[in-house]
Amino acid sequence: MSNERKIMRKRIVILLLVLCAVIGIAWADSLDRAKKLYLLGEYDNSICELRSSQGMFTKEELYLMGMNYLKVGDYPQARKYFRSILKKYKQTDLYEQAMVKLGDAFFLEGNYDKAENLYENMLEKYSRTRFKPLLYLRLAQISSKDGHWDREKKYIRKIKKDFSQSTERKYADILDDRGYFFTIQVGAFSRKDNAENLAAELKPDFDSYLAREKLGEDFLYKVRVGKYQQRGPAEQDYRKLIDLGLPARIYP
Repeated sequence: MSNERKIMRKRIVILLLVLCAVIGIAWADSLDRAKKLYLLGEYDNSICELRSSQGMFTKEELYLMGMNYLKVGDYPQARKYFRSILKKYKQTDLYEQAMVKLGDAFFLEGNYDKAENLYENMLEKYSRTRFKPLLYLRLAQISSKDGHWDREKKYIRKIKKDFSQSTERKYADILDDRGYFFTIQVGAFSRKDNAENLAAELKPDFDSYLAREKLGEDFLYKVRVGKYQQRGPAEQDYRKLIDLGLPARIYP
């Protein structure tokens, strides 16, 4: 091979290396910008930033796309990206995380059966998963939606006993303090007298009461109706309250 060709080949190799480095920097910058937009709550802009990058999505980009779609409430799209990670990146650090978020996409959509199946399968298949307290919390929340109070208590006990230092412990305490029943919220006020007036108006026909929630230095006074063990009676009173023009909502 002539010296001229050797020099030309070296130049091409150097050029390719430089080009790869530039593309790598551009990709990192784009992903960085998309992450910052996500943290700022600009989910649509984060999606646009990710879409502007050329080529196939990396696992990090797929995950961020899924998270953005979760935040904007487009759950089918979120599932599409999480499933891509499960299909293409089985032996990676994002695999179990994507599986949890796939379950969350069903949970937030109100498809509790599918969410529950996913969470339970994870607990069975990945007994050492670091997401165990979160899975127990989600299963407790689903149990409360169905009125399965004993099951909810079981999951809350697991979190308190085995994961007392976890973030989920705080939410388990909130569920426990809330009580094991359905209730209907019909209003929330910063002034206690306004809440008391509405509760008094409802009192002849409904079992109304106040629930107080601390917000910083102040309190929010919530007007609620009933403590029902079954969802059916709660839904009957809910429809009556809606007919009265009140912004009623069943909890949990």
